[in-house]
Amino acid sequence: MAAGSARDAVIGLASSGPHSNGFALIRKLLAASGSTASTQLAGRALFDQLMTPTRIYVKALLQLIGALPVHAMAHITGGGLSDNIPRVLHAGLEVVLQRRCWPQQPVFDWLARVGSIADSEMHRTFNCGIGMVVIVAGERADDALRVLAQAGEQATLIGEVRRGERGVVIDT
Repeated sequence: MAAGSARDAVIGLASSGPHSNGFALIRKLLAASGSTASTQLAGRALFDQLMTPTRIYVKALLQLIGALPVHAMAHITGGGLSDNIPRVLHAGLEVVLQRRCWPQQPVFDWLARVGSIADSEMHRTFNCGIGMVVIVAGERADDALRVLAQAGEQATLIGEVRRGERGVVIDT
């Protein structure tokens, strides 16, 4: 399954946190920051935010696939947004994401701040709040968002496919 064409819509499904990615770095940052089990971040235990189980998207995605044509899907795992999405793109296509379009959990801001991690490295290492990306025809984006919402997912239109070098551009 690969992205169909330029002007396809890119929909992001919210993650529950870092999922299982970047934990070698996370462990180093926890040690360097002196964080403990009692460290709080935005009113919740930091450790709880880091260890929230990975969201499983299969039921919602099956509903979506049953409702309309899906051109591509990318699970945002190790390699983050910038390394996973290109794997589902045809040659000559790239994805442009609008970073302001989705909320990012405070835990990602904490990781960036404590580790002095640049945005580009955050997007290559972590999911930054998007655990799954679905690509559909632009004119079907609203339908896809509706199906995903009915399936209980927090889904947001986060970008589009355009002609370009196979990759991801993130407008911050």
